[in-house]
Amino acid sequence: MKIKTTFTIAAILLAAAQFACAATVTLTPLNVFLNKPVGLGYNSVSSSLIISINYDNGLPNQFAQLPASGVPSQFSNASGWSHGEEITHTIIPTALVGFQTGDVYAPNGEPGGIGRIRADGTEERFWTTLVDGQNTESGSVSGLYLDTAGVFTDDYRLIAVTTAGGIWRVKSDGTAKLLKQTSFTTLEGVVTVPNNSRYGPWMNQVLVGAENASEILAVTAGGVVTPYSLTANGQTVTPEDILIVPANQNFFITDFGSNRLLTAPASQFTSLAGEIIVTQEGLAKLVHVTGFSGQSAQGELLYSGANTFERSHHRQPAAAEHCGNRRGDQPFDWRRRRSRRLHFETLDSGRAVDGEYPGHQKPNERRG
Repeated sequence: MKIKTTFTIAAILLAAAQFACAATVTLTPLNVFLNKPVGLGYNSVSSSLIISINYDNGLPNQFAQLPASGVPSQFSNASGWSHGEEITHTIIPTALVGFQTGDVYAPNGEPGGIGRIRADGTEERFWTTLVDGQNTESGSVSGLYLDTAGVFTDDYRLIAVTTAGGIWRVKSDGTAKLLKQTSFTTLEGVVTVPNNSRYGPWMNQVLVGAENASEILAVTAGGVVTPYSLTANGQTVTPEDILIVPANQNFFITDFGSNRLLTAPASQFTSLAGEIIVTQEGLAKLVHVTGFSGQSAQGELLYSGANTFERSHHRQPAAAEHCGNRRGDQPFDWRRRRSRRLHFETLDSGRAVDGEYPGHQKPNERRG
């Protein structure tokens, strides 16, 4: 499993001048072993990447942290949160309406359950459950995102999507309310879009990947949902993650197949700052959204390969960071690996987390 009312929009084709072309993205592996990594985010308080690991059962620990020095260690005492489901966490980038910088929010393994880990590592596994006066979430939380774009103006700014098609909003005290119950399943890859005309019909809306339906859902603050298809090079893109590229930040992705992170320098994304990128998991794609025609979005293919992509994130490189593989910076051979989550940051080390090394990986292991 992967932890998805319509109104018609007049045809819109954004001017090509609004979108910059980009070179092919090339990734290189970091020499850091992480057992079955999935989720990925950056904690500005500890200046570390936080990665959810040990996908099968979250044992012996659910999260690892990697500072710029590249020496991995356990993050918090969280253990056993995943039950064969993805732990797709989000990290608060800046204090907002009661949410505190560096706090981690993640699915806790229970229906509608969200756990919180403070920036100092203090664990609150059962922080809240997605219920309101009329609705109780039956699915697992499969995506989380803090609305820093200002789509919503009240305090319910943490967006949670679920495997049962629910789209929820949550306050910093854990109070939740349902924004929309959709007919889609396997919702993932949530982001909020600024109120800027460069984003066309997606401006000032929540975007959610409906993976099983190969559609991207644009959701208004009032809960009106419009599904969009996305094509690149004549092929339909199945959305896994959706991100807005920040300026001057390195790119990271977890490679589930090799138990490592892959990275690309910020220079490869210079022309894409502020643009929307969508990833596809199986038969991996990295697609830059370039325009719209009705409820169809068009994309520019930045990368395709036999991998498995998932989530994304960003951060500015620290002075001590090295973006690439120190053993000659050899380009990564996409034909041999599968990838999981995305992020923008950088680290490099030969250390292992959880005492396991690449020889212990089942080469053909793949989650649903």
